[in-house]
Amino acid sequence: MGMYHSTSGNCGFEPYEKPTRCTMDKQVLIQTLQLEEGLRNCQETQDAYTQALHNQDLLHLATITERLQIRALVQTGVILPSSSSQDVKQALIALHNARFQYAQDPTVNAITVYQRQNRSRQGTLRLGDAAPDVPLFTTEDEPTSLAKYDSWNKPLVLIVGSAS
Repeated sequence: MGMYHSTSGNCGFEPYEKPTRCTMDKQVLIQTLQLEEGLRNCQETQDAYTQALHNQDLLHLATITERLQIRALVQTGVILPSSSSQDVKQALIALHNARFQYAQDPTVNAITVYQRQNRSRQGTLRLGDAAPDVPLFTTEDEPTSLAKYDSWNKPLVLIVGSAS
């Protein structure tokens, strides 16, 4: 499945890119990404992320990230504090698209944690393949394994994810 989130620049294993009328030159982009990374790592932001995770509020996690990205865009002059919501949206799209536009640029990729730490890769498992046995937990938090469900001879849907 890969990583999916518009702010990471990925949709599964494909680039997440949307059309936008906003453009940033590479130096402004680098400055914006550096500011974003600094804001993301500051104690106030980390505390906000921790609280949102504690409350299992994934929507608030996205809001925290969007706010710090807007702040970085304002501080680098890409948008003004008084910019319309449409201009802000276009600037955010341009920022998110940059992960695709500079995907092969080690300088740009070294700046943000979501590029440095993106280890999602397309595996070899395909539709129709036998799934390997893996450890699982029931909804009652009891350990089990995928092989234990194999004997059911019924369709099985696994819903998995990560909040990290």
